Amino acid sequence: MGKYFVVLSSSNYDSMGVDGDEWASPLDLVSHLTNRDASELDQDNYLDYLRFDPRKRREVLAQAFGLENGAALYIGNQVGRLAPEAKVVHVDGNRAAIGEVIERQGARPEAVFVTSISSSFPAAVSSAIVLNHARIPVILGGIHVSTTPEDVDSYIRDVCPHPELVSQVRGPGDSQVIGEVLRDLEQGTLKRDYAGRMTIEDGVWRTPPNVARLPLMALDTRGIPVFGRFLEGKIRIILVSPYLGCPYSCSFCSVSTLPLDQRRLVRRSAADVLDELTAYQESEEGAVPYPVYLFATDNLLLGGDVLDEILDGIIERKLKVPFMAQISIEVASNERLLERMRMAGAMTFLYGFESLDMRNLEHINKHCVHDIKESGLSVPEYYARQIEKTHDYGIGILGSFIFGLPYDRYDSPESHTGTEVAQFCVDNRIGLQPHVFGALPGARAFQECLDAGTLLYGAPGTMSYLRALCLADHTAENTRRPEGLANSPMSTAAMAVEAMHLVGTGGNGFRNAAYMGRRAFACPTARGRASYRARLDDCLRVMVTEFGWLLVAGGSVPLW
Repeated sequence: MGKYFVVLSSSNYDSMGVDGDEWASPLDLVSHLTNRDASELDQDNYLDYLRFDPRKRREVLAQAFGLENGAALYIGNQVGRLAPEAKVVHVDGNRAAIGEVIERQGARPEAVFVTSISSSFPAAVSSAIVLNHARIPVILGGIHVSTTPEDVDSYIRDVCPHPELVSQVRGPGDSQVIGEVLRDLEQGTLKRDYAGRMTIEDGVWRTPPNVARLPLMALDTRGIPVFGRFLEGKIRIILVSPYLGCPYSCSFCSVSTLPLDQRRLVRRSAADVLDELTAYQESEEGAVPYPVYLFATDNLLLGGDVLDEILDGIIERKLKVPFMAQISIEVASNERLLERMRMAGAMTFLYGFESLDMRNLEHINKHCVHDIKESGLSVPEYYARQIEKTHDYGIGILGSFIFGLPYDRYDSPESHTGTEVAQFCVDNRIGLQPHVFGALPGARAFQECLDAGTLLYGAPGTMSYLRALCLADHTAENTRRPEGLANSPMSTAAMAVEAMHLVGTGGNGFRNAAYMGRRAFACPTARGRASYRARLDDCLRVMVTEFGWLLVAGGSVPLW
């Protein structure tokens, strides 16, 4: 059997559903996830401990929407390019398990590359410990490792029999650092720490032939009434990353605490992005009836000349690229850019509104505070104006709001910040993506809560902290709430759930879909201007997207 590498995208598992007060070390977490006594783990039976209990897996947003882990795909492509003589196999513990891959290959991998965010870090810890008992090198990366590198020592190396086989990459997994890791593995000189600098590079999007990807995911349509069965398998969200990096410093975001050289904006060339989009037109991923492209940038507005070139290229090549993107609300003040985006295929923008209260926006250091004050409008008035400008160009909006901020209130089940946000969304015909204000490890807010003693589940280094990381995904509470929320985490959750319910019921989905359908028809894409049929197709796509967001908000699709 030839040599091979494994790229593991860690899944999220519940570690809060049991009484873990007696957990003394991460080995107890291994016991919990595997339902086996981790004290008996050794190099002969380690495969038994790579089977985590699927009943303890937590469903997350990415799974419901069929979103692939872009970081894992990127690392897999890097390894495949730089080690063409080896096979690279992707696993995620769901569609494919690492133990099954090892059994099928009949030999241990040269190394396992593991990527995780904070909420999936406990699963990464358990996998790394088990693999280490089999003397398999593990290289950990991802935002959690990059912002809290000390956790690798506390929860992995300190309990591993072969800590020298555990390495971590801080920052991006660029070609230079991945090449260095591969050379050191070959020579048996694996370092404890590596640091990447280049966030995104040209030529990495195409999957090499020696990389075995996981079966493609599709949008989960089981909860959509009437149309769910018809849409099953017909919609797929395709990730494309033209550039990455964010210069802003929102206090709730862990990315903002990375060194500047590791979060600076890095752009791929427009030609490289356009070639990727062109390739998708005839690929298996793009072959479904309704492909939707998600431009997975931290902020699409930061693209500058490269963004202009990409938009122009989509139009000139006559590509069919209906896309969504996360972008600053300030884009609505640039109507020329809005028009070019719609011409290129823009369907939906994700705006990070976060709050309707200026005091909350100032608390989290929201970038648009200056523009709101300069406009002379209130926060809701400013947002409503920007929404209307965006809608004028046939682009729908999914509004991201954070619940549990210091100036939120909860007076009664019928009157609280959540009902205000819901009414704002209904009045302005936008979808809602709710988040709970959580202290993500590495974020400035986390350190502030640590200093103030307001973390609910313990400080770094404790088992309570490790167990509670499964909640660090902005869907559950991990800090004490302010007085306006009765000091109760339940009030925050209640606000978010009620807001979702109010936005997603009462016929709002149909009304929003019809409204945005009219707007999209009045402002067609470049393809729609050249063909009446394409214009109707673009209109239908926007309507389906808007209807889908409202169904999600109403709880028809289990995300929260």
